[in-house]
Amino acid sequence: MVSLPSRITPICLVLMLFVGVIFLAAENKPAISSVPEKQCNLHEIQKVDQIAIKQREMRDPIVRVETRQALGSGTIYEKLDTGTKNLFEYRVLTNQHVTQTRMMFPSDADFLTGKLIILPIDTGCSIDVFDHKNQKQKRYVVKVVAENPYLDLAILSFETDDPITVALLATDEILESIRVFDNVFALGCQLGMRPTPTFGIISDIISGVTRQVKWMLYGTTSQIASGSSGGGLFVEYDGHYYLIGIILRAAVTRDHHIMPHLANAISLSTAKNFLEENRVSKE
Repeated sequence: MVSLPSRITPICLVLMLFVGVIFLAAENKPAISSVPEKQCNLHEIQKVDQIAIKQREMRDPIVRVETRQALGSGTIYEKLDTGTKNLFEYRVLTNQHVTQTRMMFPSDADFLTGKLIILPIDTGCSIDVFDHKNQKQKRYVVKVVAENPYLDLAILSFETDDPITVALLATDEILESIRVFDNVFALGCQLGMRPTPTFGIISDIISGVTRQVKWMLYGTTSQIASGSSGGGLFVEYDGHYYLIGIILRAAVTRDHHIMPHLANAISLSTAKNFLEENRVSKE
């Protein structure tokens, strides 16, 4: 009959060998703390690069539009060669209700007839372009190139030799792929401040016809505030951020309460015809 200790000894030897192998393998492994550190550093590099792209492609093209009576936003969408060395014309897309606030309509009475006379006065419009990297901004006097009150769109123009970022315009392929639940970014000069980004989704797509002109609006949950009108609505596509709409307004209840998380933007598909009608060839 075999004794109990003689049964246990082989098992103990196997266990001791197994533990020894694990111990030796652990000694040859790199320090555990170094692996997460490297992974963290790589993650931070990727994160910084992606944020830099967002800054350049979404925030840099947004400008503050100012008139004598109001503040709004605009989106730089085109750069044209003027024919003069290093001098370029930049074009800004905004809302007509923003540019309309530059107009004043003082009234007077005709001395002979007593009839009321309305005297429209254009007090002009300016924009502030922001250099976020150097924490600077520069003001330009702009010309109102075109306005369409039915689409609520307007085009501004200014010339400079300063390098300025232009927004990437969404292609027809991108615009046709937009669906409810798509992630989007809204950029505008909320409350007259520097361009402020907010994030949300496409909550609705609305279309219609006004004076035989087709239009489309995007509903979005990206929060906006007063001053955002004319800013840009952007979507990410293949690692870049494309302009798909111009911020129009926030939803308002029947008792005049503003719902900043329910906003509308004019689709770029609606604005493209307006832009083409007012395109200038610099050949």
